[in-house]
Amino acid sequence: MATERGNRNEEGIILFHSFHLKEPGGFAVRVPEITTKNPGGAVKKEVTLDGKFFGTAKGKVLFEVGGKLVSGKVTYWYMEPASGASTLRFVVPGKNVSRGTYTLRVTNKVGTGTVSFTVTP
Repeated sequence: MATERGNRNEEGIILFHSFHLKEPGGFAVRVPEITTKNPGGAVKKEVTLDGKFFGTAKGKVLFEVGGKLVSGKVTYWYMEPASGASTLRFVVPGKNVSRGTYTLRVTNKVGTGTVSFTVTP
C-alpha cells in the first residue's frame, strides 16, 4: 500500500514531498527524516546528523546555496535496516558556503529530507 503527500503539476504528475511504501508483511520504504535538532557546524569540519530511513546505500548531503546545490563530502553513512535508525557524517563544504543558514538536503534513492543548517565561523 502506498501513501503520498505531494502536489500535482498541470499534467497531473504528483510531485512528491514525501512518500511511504509498505508492502503487506514487508518492509517500509521512506524518504530520509533528519532528527538532529538545530544542526550546524563550521566550514571544512565534520558534522554528524542522526535520523531515520537514510538508506543502506550511501546517499548525498547537499546545501541549497543561491539556487544551486553544493555537496558536502559524506564520510560515514549507516542505517540499521530493522529500525531505520540512521547516522551520517559529512564535511561542511568550503567552496560557495559561508557563515549563515542554509537548507540542507539528505538524499537517497527514495527521496530527500531537509533541515535548516547553520554554518558557523
